[in-house]
Amino acid sequence: MPSIEKVYRPFSQPAVLAGAEKARYAEAQERFVRFFEEFLMEEKSPTAEMQSVFARIRQ
Repeated sequence: MPSIEKVYRPFSQPAVLAGAEKARYAEAQERFVRFFEEFLMEEKSPTAEMQSVFARIRQ
């Protein structure tokens, strides 16, 4: 079984993105933040597609 450090390390170091890929990633982050803020204020998932994600967060 691999150590927790080997499993965790790839997630602790951000990927290097450039150009259109960086912009798309930033847009996705901003969108998630807006959805999450809406979830915190209204206590419901902003879209049907995001229900499973926000259900896990709620737990």
